[in-house]
Amino acid sequence: MRYINKTLLLLILNFSALAVAQITTFSPGDPIRSAEINDNFSHLIAEIESLRFQIQALEASVSSGKVACTRSSLAGQWLAASVDSLNDYELNTAIFRSDGTVSFTAETEFLGFERAEGTYTIDSNCCIEGRGSFSLGDIDYFGWLSDDGNSIQGLVYRRLDGLWFSPLLTRYDR
Repeated sequence: MRYINKTLLLLILNFSALAVAQITTFSPGDPIRSAEINDNFSHLIAEIESLRFQIQALEASVSSGKVACTRSSLAGQWLAASVDSLNDYELNTAIFRSDGTVSFTAETEFLGFERAEGTYTIDSNCCIEGRGSFSLGDIDYFGWLSDDGNSIQGLVYRRLDGLWFSPLLTRYDR
């Protein structure tokens, strides 16, 4: 619900900025033309309709129980842990930001502690794609945000050695 409240606030603020930018204003003594008044109303009606459709899409998302596929839905800290066949552990953290940037940390018994910075996109199907740069080389990552927004099934391709990994990231809100 908090995501919806934030999104509605952003919609209202965007509407206010757009409406003010497109509306003809009049000063005392200015001649008023009906075409300018009609243009103002037409612009406001179009903006209101656009907001109505955006609100309907958000309501449909809420009633379906699915989180919206947006950067703000993804923003926050995510954790994954795994153990390989040699009993080497790996702890991963990803911090997705709403500006499209992400920070990764990976800790393994064998390699120690690594950090990476990268970027990502998320599409309307909640598919996440991006790239990060570790000191050992670049990674490509792909993920799918769960319907409830609390997990990401991921695929990570390490370019250095051509290995694929499949982490399950869980939202960490503590």
